[in-house]
Parts: sequence; C-alpha cells; structure tokens
Amino acid sequence: NTPILGVFSFNLREWLTKLVTQDSESLQDVLNDFIEDQRFDLPYFKRMLFYIVAEDWSNLKFLFWKLLDEKDSMSLFSTYAYRLELHYLLSKVSTDLNEEEQKFIWKIIENGPIGDKHLALNKEEWQHRWLDALKENSFFSAKFLTIEEQSKITKDYSEEGKIVVRMGHVTPFSKDEILCYSRSSFYTTGTSY
Repeated sequence: NTPILGVFSFNLREWLTKLVTQDSESLQDVLNDFIEDQRFDLPYFKRMLFYIVAEDWSNLKFLFWKLLDEKDSMSLFSTYAYRLELHYLLSKVSTDLNEEEQKFIWKIIENGPIGDKHLALNKEEWQHRWLDALKENSFFSAKFLTIEEQSKITKDYSEEGKIVVRMGHVTPFSKDEILCYSRSSFYTTGTSY
C-alpha cells in the first residue's frame, strides 16, 4: 500500500461521493459494477460502496441490499476488512431503516459471525459491534443495551480507524512520559550520554 495509491483511493472515494450527492442516478451503473463486475471483486470497492451508499441512502440502498441475504453469504458482517465502512453505513442510516430492513439485519446479527474472518473473541463481542452501529434505532436500542449489560462490553467504535495528526508546539506526550521513554531506551540499548 503506497502513499500514492492511498491518495488516489481517497480522491476517488471523495469524487464519487461528491458526484453521488449531486446526481446519484447517473452513478448507479458505475456503483453497480462494483458489485457485479469481476474486475471490482476486491474488498476496497465494496468498502467504498458502503461509504457512498451511506451518503445517499434513500436513492442507493438497493445496492446495499443486493449484496445481502439473510445468511450473509458474502460474509460482509463477518469479514474484518469491511468492519469500519459497514459500521459507518449502519450508524448513519440506522434511523432510516424500515421495519422489513430492521428485521433483515437483525436476522444476520442474531445468527452471529460466519467463519474466522471476523476476529471477534466471541459471538456477543461481534454482535455488540453491529448493535452499537444501530443503537439510535429504537428496534435495536433495547437489544444493544441487553447485550452490553450481559457481556459487560462498553467499547466505542466511532473513533476506530481514525488517524489523529497533531501540529504545533504542543507535544502529545507529557514531560514524564518522554523522560520515561528516554530512560527505558537508555537502559535497553546501553547507550551512554
């Protein structure tokens, strides 16, 4: 993963998102290719699709539903690579889901993870992630509170995957932390000053 590829990927996603907010109908064929064309059968394009669909749910949700069945046979909820964008999409559209859509998603969550690509320690941890994304929806909020109370998991996924960059004259470390790091470096490397 080179920096140039990262910049290109980000720009492509931002460009498609901008276009979709102006005229989602004209982009539907391109976005549909992300699902149906073998050339785009990479997690990156599905991740981008989740992000873009979240920006115009009312016009593009059919693309999301094209990828899912009740058994989540494509393992979208269970594949580690999709966790950030799928969480983003679900949290953004959670209050816009109709009753049928809520039941459909609940069936997937209730069934639990598929395979070993999810990297959750247990089913409850996996379910907590998805119910956290949907907790603003009244259908899912009670389920979220129940699993949080039973499992004692209190993780906040909203900041997951974000990169924080600090600029200026304020250090991200305290004076004591810097001294601690420098002492441990001194003792482990044997460097004398």
